[in-house]
Amino acid sequence: MFVKRKRGLLTQRFKYESSNIAFCCVKPFEGFEVGRIYKPFAYTAEFTTYTDFALFDNNGEVFYMEDKLVRQGYFKVM
Repeated sequence: MFVKRKRGLLTQRFKYESSNIAFCCVKPFEGFEVGRIYKPFAYTAEFTTYTDFALFDNNGEVFYMEDKLVRQGYFKVM
C-alpha cells in the first residue's frame, strides 16, 4: 500500500555516531504532535553518514524528513 509523500528528502547529513537518531517535533506542524519523538523506519546511508529519513506521522502516512524543517526549528534531532 502506498501513502502520500508529504515532503522532500533530507539534504543535511548525520554521522553514524548518531545511530539512535530520532526527531522531536518542537513547533506545531501538520500531522505531528508537539513534544512527541518520531523514529525513522527507513533511511539510506552513504559511507559514514545517514541520508533520506522516512518517518510515519500521527496518521500513519509516510513523511520524508527535510533538512529545512530541522533548520527552521519544527523538529530537533535527538
